Amino acid sequence: ALSLNALAKGYIVERAAQSAFGVNGIEGVMLEIGGDLRVLGSSEQKVSITDPQHDSEGELPLGWCALKNAAAATSGGYRRGFVVGDKTLSHLLDPRTGLPAAANTPLSVTVVAPDAMTADALATIGSLLPVAESLERIAGLPGCGIFVADSDGRYAQGGVLTLWSDSKGRRKVETQDVVWTTGAAG
Repeated sequence: ALSLNALAKGYIVERAAQSAFGVNGIEGVMLEIGGDLRVLGSSEQKVSITDPQHDSEGELPLGWCALKNAAAATSGGYRRGFVVGDKTLSHLLDPRTGLPAAANTPLSVTVVAPDAMTADALATIGSLLPVAESLERIAGLPGCGIFVADSDGRYAQGGVLTLWSDSKGRRKVETQDVVWTTGAAG
């Protein structure tokens, strides 16, 4: 079944968070629905990014980032998909082809943006593009950052997103000096 989840969930999160923040006396809001997160107000929230190489969400995350008056969303084919023959295919359909996301697309894309709908849409778009193109297009947008994990266990980040390896922000996650090329994940 086709859905509008690439935009709808982010839109709902944004509207609900803005509505709650507009209530008299509310100084801050953090709202998360299914991986889409919005933080508004005076508080800063530390947000963990799940390692897509592990089956359990109870595993240690890849790292943490801090959000204040921003939103984050993660997308990728690593949790949901379907099996055809001996191949596992992404649940994400590329609108250019009508087919599941190609093998050279990222395993997981986390985007930080000024609002939840933008973060949600960009994370989905980033999951459909080759790694280099995802990094180039999203990291260059105002107020946006991106963290990409590929199926070979490599990571890259760009834009306003800085990922820390511990919850106290003491050490940045090391991203490999990989030359990401358009059309191939490495």
